[in-house]
Amino acid sequence: LFTSLAFLWSFAASSIVTVSISMFIANVGASHLPSVYIWNACFQFLLALIQIYLMRHFSLSFLFQGQLALGGFAFLTCSFLFLEREHGHASDFLWFVVATFSTMFLIVIKNGFWNFIDQFHTLNQAKRFYSLPNAAIILGLALGGGLFIQYGFSILQVKGVFFVSTLLILCAFLLSIFIQSKIDVLRDDNLEQQPGIDKVSVK
Repeated sequence: LFTSLAFLWSFAASSIVTVSISMFIANVGASHLPSVYIWNACFQFLLALIQIYLMRHFSLSFLFQGQLALGGFAFLTCSFLFLEREHGHASDFLWFVVATFSTMFLIVIKNGFWNFIDQFHTLNQAKRFYSLPNAAIILGLALGGGLFIQYGFSILQVKGVFFVSTLLILCAFLLSIFIQSKIDVLRDDNLEQQPGIDKVSVK
């Protein structure tokens, strides 16, 4: 289940990032690409502070599912904004926003995923098991940003890629809810998520 979840979001995020960056270069220019990464880095600091605050009030499952829901809604909206180059409806600023948000989503959802699955495993389990989700992430990134775009973009175009990726994010969202309902969160992690509860050390 965790391996499938890793593949779903990584495939979707990689597809969107590849298309967003490619269309940004085609419409705005490669010379402006560094500004995307600079603003992305700045926003990451702000998001990190927000996430630290939210982790005091919400569970890791809720935060991960919220990230999936927000990203899915944003990308579904993008699929209806006529982002194709030949239609000429997308301004340079819109391409900048899409490219920046897509790269931010990939980083944020990756961190959220590891926080999500960490609450279901002990340290010893993680040492034996985490190689599988990690391999699924690498496979999803390779297939989503490589083969899927190479052979599917000519058919789907920009809107189609965003729409298919949104469906995969929706599947990841539903799968995370299913995992949460079937697998219990470790007690220690529960205690860590609840402020004001003192831990008792066991010698």
